[in-house]
Amino acid sequence: MGLKKLRFDELRNKSDIARRQRYVDAIYKNPYMGVTSSQLNKIKDMHAKQVKRSVIARTVGIEKFQVNQILISWSSKK
Repeated sequence: MGLKKLRFDELRNKSDIARRQRYVDAIYKNPYMGVTSSQLNKIKDMHAKQVKRSVIARTVGIEKFQVNQILISWSSKK
């Protein structure tokens, strides 16, 4: 059973909000959840070019907070 990604503007009721919160919690535990290696390579290239995180998220097709968590995990590994 996978967690469906819900954007905040799609939330309709409390069960949607709870589902969104479970998705967010899962991303904090594993920021790479559902991200392909080609998406990671795009993130790495764009981050090296100092592109804004919101633009990276839009281009790659994942949410900005997930991009933030991936970049945080990379910086903590160094």
